[in-house]
Amino acid sequence: MDTWNIFRATAVASLLLMAGTFPAGADDTEIYKAEFSASTGSRPKVLVVFDDSGSMATMVDQQRPPYDPEDTTYQHSFISGGQPGNWSDRIYWSTDGEVPPKRISGQPNPNWFLKSKNRCASSYDSLALDGRFTADRARRWVDSRLVETAGYFRCDNDDETVQGNGCFKFVDVEVTTEICPDPVVVEVTQAEWEAWTGPKTRDCPEKRESRCVDNPALWDYFITRQDPCTTETVIESTWTRMRDAVWVPPSTALSIESWQPLTGGVTEPPHVECLNDVASGITNNGSGTGPGYPQDDVQTGNEYGPNPDPSMNWGTGAYTFYTGHYLDWYYDDSLEEPRSRIDIAQDVVSTIMRSNPGVDFGLMEFNSNQGSSNHG
Repeated sequence: MDTWNIFRATAVASLLLMAGTFPAGADDTEIYKAEFSASTGSRPKVLVVFDDSGSMATMVDQQRPPYDPEDTTYQHSFISGGQPGNWSDRIYWSTDGEVPPKRISGQPNPNWFLKSKNRCASSYDSLALDGRFTADRARRWVDSRLVETAGYFRCDNDDETVQGNGCFKFVDVEVTTEICPDPVVVEVTQAEWEAWTGPKTRDCPEKRESRCVDNPALWDYFITRQDPCTTETVIESTWTRMRDAVWVPPSTALSIESWQPLTGGVTEPPHVECLNDVASGITNNGSGTGPGYPQDDVQTGNEYGPNPDPSMNWGTGAYTFYTGHYLDWYYDDSLEEPRSRIDIAQDVVSTIMRSNPGVDFGLMEFNSNQGSSNHG
């Protein structure tokens, strides 16, 4: 059983919330993950109550000695096959407050990033001294990419649409149509028929034209009459080419990017930042990067600015950072030895305090009955 579980299981020290914004019934991990309230200026406040009665002298088997950042004898057991060449350059992370496992889904743990990419200045001392640090929130920067835009035709007028290499729109046009009625055949008198200059016919009802020839009055006379044509004018919307479209040649530009959650397998992000720096007003970003606060939705080169970005999306979850050296200590079973409860409690509480600079801690003694038995 590791020192963290011993500390919780035996209730050696209780972390009690004295002032802050934690919900009732919150567990200790919520205390570690608390977020600074910029609106009120308040910081989480935790009272550590130490029980130093006689029972605290009880020895607990299979415990590691305190982590020593200078100790070079820890076995490299976190990665099978020994220590990789860049082991000291890695910072591993977890989102549940637990020490990262050796393997995830049967593969070496991919949740790490290069130490040189760490811009979370709040973590520097804790990682150097304790090998771990709890970031209220953390994000990685995604570099802008060169995005190529293909050439295209453009219409400068908003009411026109590109079609091919031209600009078109619907235009109202007057359209005049001639309307001519169909010819009509009518029966007329012989006199009308003879006077008609247009198409005309006659028919002998007796079917014996010789009789009609001898007697013209027997004919039936017909003329074909064509009434005059008229015109009609209407307004029609016609799809009309107005002008040539403007050709815009191909171009390249930097994409707009943002700060994203830490992602397994993304081990060389340009920057890794934490909300702790913003809450504490820390603009230091380590060597190789100028001072400033993270800026969201910008191009590479503008990811840091002189003022905090209120639109920055920090997410809702905390991250815990671990050095490779710390993980060697944690997984080195050869270090296990009996230790007293009070020693374990002191180490755990000291680490919690140093790893959470955004929290104000207080200490109180619970029981000064140091002369009692181990059950006192």
